[in-house]
Amino acid sequence: VRVEGTVSESYCDIFGDITIKEESDAGQHPVTTLTGQYVDQAALMGALNFLYDRRLPLLLVEYVPEISEALEE
Repeated sequence: VRVEGTVSESYCDIFGDITIKEESDAGQHPVTTLTGQYVDQAALMGALNFLYDRRLPLLLVEYVPEISEALEE
């Protein structure tokens, strides 16, 4: 999940086992990427609603299959 803006590391408890990484270029708004695995769609929706409530523009939501899933195919 990628949003425009800053997501504090203190929110890790809310998101679960998620890595939060912020990137910013001079003169640009910071972009925060949240990487990890949500246990189900309800957990994902909870995280997206949390970000929405903080008015952080959503830039990307991407499903990346785990390596073990890719090898099974």
